[in-house]
Amino acid sequence: MTASSVASEYFQNELNLCHALSTTQQTHAAVILSDACYGHRYSRPKTSRAALSTIVERPERIKAGALGVAMAYVRLGGRHCDGDYPAHPKLDPTSIPTVPFKIHKTTRKLPLLSPAVTNVHGSKWMEELRTMCRLAESKLAMGGKELARPESGRTGDTGAAAKLHEGDLYLCADSLDALEGALGAVCEAVDLVFSDGPRRAFVAVRPPGHHCSASYPSGFCWVNNVHVGVMHAALTHGLTHAAIIDFDLHHGDGSQSIAWQHNTRGVSAAKNAQAWKKTSIGYFSLHDINSYPCEMGDEEKVKNASLCIENAHGQNMWNVHLHSWGSEAEFWKLYETKYTVILEKTRSYLQQQAARLRANGQTPKAAIFFSAGFDASEWETKGMQRHNVNVPTEFYARITQDVIRIAAEEGLGVDGRVVSVLEGGYSDRALFSGIFSHVCGLAGDQSNPGPPRGRGGLAYEISHRIGIIEEGEPAVQSPEPAGPYEPLPESQNLSSLHAYDPSWWSSAELDNLEVAMGAPPLEPKMPRYATPPTYSSPTQASTARVVNPAKMRRSLSGLSATNGPISRPPTPPAPEVPWTVAAHELSKLLIPSDRQTDSCTAEDLNAEATRARRDRQSLLQPTVPAPATTANASSRPSSRMSLRERKPAKAPAYTESGNGANDDKHSKSRRKTVAGAAVLATDKPSSGVSPIPAATPDSQRTGRRVSAHPPSDDLDKITTGMKKIKINLITKSQKEERARSSQAAAAAAAATAAAPVTRTEPGPAGNQSAPRSASEFLPQPDVAQPPVVDETTSALAVEESAETQPALTVKPEIGAHEGPVSAQLPLSSDVPEHKVLPTHSFARPASSQKAQQDGADQSPALELTSNTSPEIFLPPANMAFTMHSHSGQFCPGHAKDQLEDIIRHAISMGYKTMGLTEHMPRLQVSDLYPEELTGDPDEAVAVLTPRHEAYLIEAQRLQAKYAPQIHVLIGFEGEWYRPAYGPYITTLAAHPAVDYFIGSIHHVNAIPIDYDAATYAQARESSGGTEERMYERYYDQQHEMLTALRPRVVGHFDLIRLLSEDPGRDVSAWAGVWQRIVRNLELVRSFDGLLECNSAALRKGLAEPYPNRLISEKWLSMGGRFTFSDDSHGIDQVATNYLRNIDYLESLGVSTVYTLERLTSAASSTAGTKATLAEKPVSLSTFRETLAL
Repeated sequence: MTASSVASEYFQNELNLCHALSTTQQTHAAVILSDACYGHRYSRPKTSRAALSTIVERPERIKAGALGVAMAYVRLGGRHCDGDYPAHPKLDPTSIPTVPFKIHKTTRKLPLLSPAVTNVHGSKWMEELRTMCRLAESKLAMGGKELARPESGRTGDTGAAAKLHEGDLYLCADSLDALEGALGAVCEAVDLVFSDGPRRAFVAVRPPGHHCSASYPSGFCWVNNVHVGVMHAALTHGLTHAAIIDFDLHHGDGSQSIAWQHNTRGVSAAKNAQAWKKTSIGYFSLHDINSYPCEMGDEEKVKNASLCIENAHGQNMWNVHLHSWGSEAEFWKLYETKYTVILEKTRSYLQQQAARLRANGQTPKAAIFFSAGFDASEWETKGMQRHNVNVPTEFYARITQDVIRIAAEEGLGVDGRVVSVLEGGYSDRALFSGIFSHVCGLAGDQSNPGPPRGRGGLAYEISHRIGIIEEGEPAVQSPEPAGPYEPLPESQNLSSLHAYDPSWWSSAELDNLEVAMGAPPLEPKMPRYATPPTYSSPTQASTARVVNPAKMRRSLSGLSATNGPISRPPTPPAPEVPWTVAAHELSKLLIPSDRQTDSCTAEDLNAEATRARRDRQSLLQPTVPAPATTANASSRPSSRMSLRERKPAKAPAYTESGNGANDDKHSKSRRKTVAGAAVLATDKPSSGVSPIPAATPDSQRTGRRVSAHPPSDDLDKITTGMKKIKINLITKSQKEERARSSQAAAAAAAATAAAPVTRTEPGPAGNQSAPRSASEFLPQPDVAQPPVVDETTSALAVEESAETQPALTVKPEIGAHEGPVSAQLPLSSDVPEHKVLPTHSFARPASSQKAQQDGADQSPALELTSNTSPEIFLPPANMAFTMHSHSGQFCPGHAKDQLEDIIRHAISMGYKTMGLTEHMPRLQVSDLYPEELTGDPDEAVAVLTPRHEAYLIEAQRLQAKYAPQIHVLIGFEGEWYRPAYGPYITTLAAHPAVDYFIGSIHHVNAIPIDYDAATYAQARESSGGTEERMYERYYDQQHEMLTALRPRVVGHFDLIRLLSEDPGRDVSAWAGVWQRIVRNLELVRSFDGLLECNSAALRKGLAEPYPNRLISEKWLSMGGRFTFSDDSHGIDQVATNYLRNIDYLESLGVSTVYTLERLTSAASSTAGTKATLAEKPVSLSTFRETLAL
């Protein structure tokens, strides 16, 4: 048992029993902590050790803050050997009548797009910041700059975004959680002081905020925490006015700017404006005029930092400058004569606002906010205080006590409410000593020492030893604090039971703490034995040489009866716990142990770690392309700083598993076809990964995209028991290219074959944890390798000799036709330009199976078993297609069926081209459809990105597997909620596997318009209450999307009419709506986009497809072109209402629609290179003939 273990065990019990906000333990103050804030750290790759040493804003500062809180708690509460309630194994924390203050760890997060944040910073900047945070890790890992501001959504009027300072600001993977966690902690404190809880709160969070203006971050500050807290109080608790007192070394230019703008708007606000818009904010600052942001002498910044205005033009701001001092007496003279001016101005402001509100018949409800920076401390680094002005540590306790007295004054409307939020401080000692002093001032009172209480002191020890007080007897009860939460008269409200002593933070005491924290643990004393020594007892010298004398063997003579029995040594008393040990152990409990709490080291950011980080990102989230300037590793010139080159690993061969043992034997001699990234991306996932099945009919709800149950036919069931073999078909050009593409194939295989690490979180027993990687969404590996055909050539090479190969007979399932239907594959230049080859999976007649097993297959033809109908055949050049489809595998909830099953069915329907466009991942819970919120909302969002990654992997596999039968294009459907989605969609579209995306609008003001009548009504109300205004808003958002993204295909142009009161109305009667429609059509025409003629409108009961006749005629008059889509969400919706779609377009005079074609070339077979798409016309008459077949 050591002092550290005693303290740790005791404080763990006290935190558990006494520091939940729901406990009845009474106190006037609370400290709020958030573990999420530790996630914000500098993590730019390849940063040297010397450069890292210059980073002053780091998570260690939060740890120093936790130590300061622990010091205040131990000293104020007397939880040490010289205090009133020393930590002891037998001390019950609940027997102590009071605690100095509550310590509350919160997990609350306030999203950046919450009203309390956007009312301060605006939606546009917060959307941009959130996007930057989400993309930070991918950019850093791929060699980009995380502070590069997205340009999407900006217009010529707004100009280029202001560049962010890379020396003061940085982002990382966890920055968003840290920012939102800090804001959540501030709101927790505000809710606390405005409720029946403690009236004073200190929020120990970082990063700081007072340099951040409404739309521009600086000085380590990304979001203005204090102003968000003020706004939250106004929105939630009816705050009428607030005073901000800022004692950071640096002027809070961002806080002053926001307050000025807010007050200016409030003065000119209409009488019926919302109350929060008319809230008054006063700003009062004590700072160094020569330090940042005024250090360079910028005229405007110096003027702002010297501004003094009182009750004029709706503004109340007062700035006082710090001065140097020689002795503490000289400092306190400065304090009384100069620095307390900001307190007088604060009191005057609160009085004037309270009087104004009462004159208008309102009840004043105010609060005082501290911007509590500790970089003016006497212990701050010389670099930060290069202008030689600072304050002694006691200043923080003194000014805090003075402000508390003002808050307790009657008639100001404050009622004792004080919220302090941590700002600057960049030396550990400056932080923990300053916070120690500040929290003591917030919770204690130096003017009321009072008599000793409880178990501490010499009297208690003597009484215990002489038997007056028995062990375990309850401590002397101190009087209860009077009326803990109600506003009290000044004399009572400040008579704290927890007095502080300024000597606690003296230099000698702080030195003792640092020594105790750095000293190694003391070794336990060697025990003494109760038995008298004998001739066989160990000598003093031999005992000293033994590591643990308790384990020394003794001779039997030492245990003889003459020596008597060995008595049990007495239990040593519990060690005393000095305040330094107690504070250190409590701080360790306040600092989380289940996450990283330190800065990145040079080893974390060196070249090798950066390379591993880049590889991990390329597998887990391949959304940000590497910068164009980054050279290939193999071609990069060597330099003094380069690491030793590694020999490239040999690309793993593509292995296949058959249905029998002989398949492996024959596969050893079978040549493999290498055809670039599309095929290499089909490397199989681990066989231990189970596929996620399609949603069952019972589990599906009737939603916006759910229809009838899928058909029961299944190709796998039909071909059960049949022997499956493969025929690899390649072109002559591919055969010649094999040698040249081997290196590219190895690189692609290494990039796509490696499965990302699967992370799971513990779940209930017997239940699988939620999937965290793409492999969780992938099906079991298929047994067959797809043949690869280059459709740009005119001759086939079937393995070794095309001339020796027999023709292939394609025969449907028995019973489907009277006789077999055969098609001969010509092996000459007579092959049509757009040919389709048979599937790679064949069923061989029983008579030929043995011959195949013997290796002597003499069968003149191969019989192909079709799917459920004879539509799998060699089609003509132009066929049916869709550019818009979904599957239940990757859009569970509002679609159904496995993606592969849908592709098979599309082949059977005569499709030549099929565009796969699963819905893109969304960024927050509010962006999900109700049908997607079936469990944990956060998990519902977290699963979207790995599901999208799995979709891309599976789509590439199917693209190669069915290449001989159908041209599969890989895309996604964009979801435009707000402008911040622009750069995110652009990043998703940059993935090498993605051919295109559909630009769609499903929401108005982030509310779905195609889900049900209730959400449609909500969207209408959010747009002003009328459908006309709602239509205008829909087409305005569509214009934002079109301008930012310029999509190749525009999805369901007029989806807005699906749930309209009158879907067939003539929208040209609404001048504003029609003007917007024409504007959008002209924009699409300007970048030569395609409008889809979407048959889903017919499936859902509308009389015309999307877009309707009026819009279609206008589009055609501009020379616009259509593509064709069924927007299917399952097998039964493939090609639904296509004939009606064709009739509709022909009635408009359209004879040709357009699809896209992926052009194969040597360049596109290189890993990471996007394929080129070409538009291809398709005759509607041929389209109709295909469907008739």
